[in-house]
Amino acid sequence: MNDLELRELLDARSTPPMTIDAASARLAGVRGRVVARRRRQLVGGAVMLLVAMVGVTGLAWNVSHGKRLSQPVAATPSPSKVGAFPEYSDGNRMVVAASSTSSHRSVSVDYTPTRNLSGLWIYRRCDDHLWVKVTLNGKPFTNGTCGGGSGFSGTTLANYGAVAGKKLTATVTVVGSGDSGKGPVPQQIGPIDIGIALPVAFADYPLPPRPAVVPTLEVEPPGKGRLVIRAVPNEWTRPVTKTVRWQEFAWLGSLLQTPGSVELRINGHLVQTEERWEYSSSHNIQSFDNGWEKELYDLDLKAGQLVTLTATPKNVTGDWAFELEHDPIEEVSTN
Repeated sequence: MNDLELRELLDARSTPPMTIDAASARLAGVRGRVVARRRRQLVGGAVMLLVAMVGVTGLAWNVSHGKRLSQPVAATPSPSKVGAFPEYSDGNRMVVAASSTSSHRSVSVDYTPTRNLSGLWIYRRCDDHLWVKVTLNGKPFTNGTCGGGSGFSGTTLANYGAVAGKKLTATVTVVGSGDSGKGPVPQQIGPIDIGIALPVAFADYPLPPRPAVVPTLEVEPPGKGRLVIRAVPNEWTRPVTKTVRWQEFAWLGSLLQTPGSVELRINGHLVQTEERWEYSSSHNIQSFDNGWEKELYDLDLKAGQLVTLTATPKNVTGDWAFELEHDPIEEVSTN
């Protein structure tokens, strides 16, 4: 099993981060019913999924203004390491890390921010059959199999006491084993690694060199019940707007060919931000329950109502696309 296959397996078993404030708890209840599906794509001869792991393309959860958004993880190789982790990955920079011995069930690491944080990620690494609980200052942060990283925005971090000058303690504790975590904690756990990483501005992130041949995006054509919002060829940073008669879509696919980001808005409301720090044709797919637009984004949309969908790219240098699918979608105009 190679690194990509291992990290795909870990992501499939992991759970999204837990929040503690009321607004995020409400959202978590909704997102708990959101099923992230994966569409396999061939990248450099290897079948890979979008997964939330350190140093590979993937899916993670990030919180922006109290809403969790899918955030792809970087495949950028980092020339240096902090502890067991690459210094740069996932659009973040590792600032501190620690490791335990094989006889300990938990490991902690401390970090004192010198400024208020825009976000913070906690990474963990140990045997992939172990089930772990991650806490920040003693409060639940996430749980799942041991691998990858989970993060929150500064707004949510305030509930953990994450303020300038105050020490933060992140802890990973092994609490079980197996796919669901209901198995026993083994006597021999092996080493556990933990790290804290902070977001890096896109301009300051060490992106990989552009390949001679950029991976081609495999985008299915639009059709009955299927809407595609795609980049204008050779005008990659030009926003694309479509007006449609609303039918609630059940799933959303996101593709980016190059590093950069694309925001998707419905009637001006941000509903998705897709980011990349690598060149790939990976496909991120999310599916949603009925009524998601009202419950998640307070959008009161009626079937057949004219709505405007706008995709706004930033820093991209190649193709990108959003795919929306459900009942028949009637496109009215495009610009």
